[in-house]
Amino acid sequence: MIGVAGGLQKLTLASGTAIPLPPSAAKANLGRSDYWYGSGGAGLVRKDSAQELSFVDPNTLAVTGTLNPASLAGTDLPDFVGPVRMSPDGRHLLGYFRANYRSTQPTLTVMARDGRVVMQGSSLSYDRSDHAWALDWLPDGRFVYLADKRIVVSGIDGNGTIQGVLDLPANISTTGAALRSSPDGKQLLLTLGVRYGNTYFNVLFIANLDGTGLRQLTRPTDAAIAAGVRLSHANAVWSPDGRWVAFAVRGVNPATSGFYEPCQPLLVIPSDTPLLQIDGAADPAERQLTMIDGAGNKSVLKECGSIELTWW
Repeated sequence: MIGVAGGLQKLTLASGTAIPLPPSAAKANLGRSDYWYGSGGAGLVRKDSAQELSFVDPNTLAVTGTLNPASLAGTDLPDFVGPVRMSPDGRHLLGYFRANYRSTQPTLTVMARDGRVVMQGSSLSYDRSDHAWALDWLPDGRFVYLADKRIVVSGIDGNGTIQGVLDLPANISTTGAALRSSPDGKQLLLTLGVRYGNTYFNVLFIANLDGTGLRQLTRPTDAAIAAGVRLSHANAVWSPDGRWVAFAVRGVNPATSGFYEPCQPLLVIPSDTPLLQIDGAADPAERQLTMIDGAGNKSVLKECGSIELTWW
């Protein structure tokens, strides 16, 4: 699992020990940020400040290849908007790619690791920037994405099929949604915006791949709703056996007393749990991830923003 505690870490859950993830040259030499994206045991993708991608073995942390999108024909300051996910066989990348910085919308893209575009675009109309985090690979090599409320499954040949439509009430929105498929590919872990009163909170849901069986996993506490702190249960990810969900708690107005500190504990809850109230302030200690440093000291693993979680 990737976390943040004084830097990006690989945390071994069995022992609680953590080691730093290798920085890019841009980060090591210039202090610029790296962004890490995971796809379970398939591999990690590190994106540096110049948008160059490095492919990293999740077990050894060795770099197994690189791709510089700026070297691709027909591009002008290209970038990926949102995560870059590696396919289960490690051969392809999935993400929303913007080949030209002047483009207002990125394009759903499957790309080989050498930069060759294998599939690009969707026949459906939706705001792709608002759904850039709502995509993932399935274990059989297909991928799934949200197009507004529609759940679409496609092969890398671009032959997509609408599996179902999420039946959402008016107070739930897919704008800014995130999606991760379960390890068996039968369920989706969704982050959706829910309006309580006049405030939207990003909270967690689980649904079947066809959109049926939607159930809410988390919600803000009544106190958080009353305070209007706009909490977000962010970057949720499945455990490899599908029994657990890890995520971070964030807030966008830290001036609200008692609810939000810049760095919040990472939480783990059962995926079959009844609806839980979570606000990042009064959550039980048993839900918090802990780590052990080289001296054997235990501490809670905290997230300070802009973190990607993966679990393998």
